[in-house]
Amino acid sequence: MGFHVKGDQLVSAVPAEGSHELTIPKGICTIRPGAFDECPDLEVLHLPITMSISARPVLAACRRLRWVDIPPGHLYYLTAGGCLYFKQNHQLVFVPPGRESLEILPGTSLILDRAAATCSLLRSLTLPEGCLSVGLYAFSACTGLTELHLPETLRNINNGAFSGCTSLRTIRLPSRIQTIGADAFAECGALDVSVPMSCVSIGRNAFDAGTTLHFDCPEGCFTCTITGSWDLDGDGRPLLSFLHASDPAERMPYFDGFYKDPIAQKLGFFLRGHGDSGWYDALLQEKADELARLAAVAGDPGFFCDVIAHGGISADVTEQLLNDTLNKPEYYMPLLRYKQEQGQYHAEDSLRL
Repeated sequence: MGFHVKGDQLVSAVPAEGSHELTIPKGICTIRPGAFDECPDLEVLHLPITMSISARPVLAACRRLRWVDIPPGHLYYLTAGGCLYFKQNHQLVFVPPGRESLEILPGTSLILDRAAATCSLLRSLTLPEGCLSVGLYAFSACTGLTELHLPETLRNINNGAFSGCTSLRTIRLPSRIQTIGADAFAECGALDVSVPMSCVSIGRNAFDAGTTLHFDCPEGCFTCTITGSWDLDGDGRPLLSFLHASDPAERMPYFDGFYKDPIAQKLGFFLRGHGDSGWYDALLQEKADELARLAAVAGDPGFFCDVIAHGGISADVTEQLLNDTLNKPEYYMPLLRYKQEQGQYHAEDSLRL
């Protein structure tokens, strides 16, 4: 066993022949990148009381490392179950990438950025009650993870938190979750996810195509399946970009509360910006009558005209809307023009004018 030390930095380390354990000498504060290149089989690492947290990125490169500890008198950090924590609020700092199981310290409030990234041997993960937030890419590339249990206290899942967890199939989000960051579950494949009404923000590409999302709402559940990419609205707020959604006329009003936006913006979101994708027309063909009815009462003539212009509205619904909008020229005239274009215009229509 030998160490190459420069000042208070560990430049390189070589464990004793046949040993998978290493104790870093007292006085070392930081570890240089590449210091463990000669330790491919390192499994247990004892850090000195002088060590700073800057060691974490270097330790993450030790793919077989399964246990880290630090003396109990350290000013800022503690270890429990082979993992490294901030003493304040028991914030999880680092999980050795060779861990096959993980029991997070009760009372842990935050999972810090990249704390358990690339822990590919983990099969099951339960975050403790009291945990509020999962940091950036905290559990990314945990490819063996099949079970994920999130506490009711959890409010935020940050960008990329579970990206690349390719073995996940079902996720139950806590009933009071508020935000799901961009790429949070990217590269996880087609999931089945229930999203509570407490959630007010879902970031770009948070889920992969094929994922089925079930949105709780006061009178049931609005379900949609993602079959394309995600987008942002004009103000840069994160929004879903579905290529299919069931019963929009019945369920869309609940998106008003879900995203804190006017209903007309929600309707417009389904269509705006997708005119060249082929999806725009496909949705109108399937839901044109329902969208037209809802657009007529949404207080957005521009969106209403947009729906009418793309066609697909049945003659019966066109007639009903004409009667409903008789004294609203901003709605009425586009409908008359639509009847003319579709060859549905009759002599009695002239009497209306």
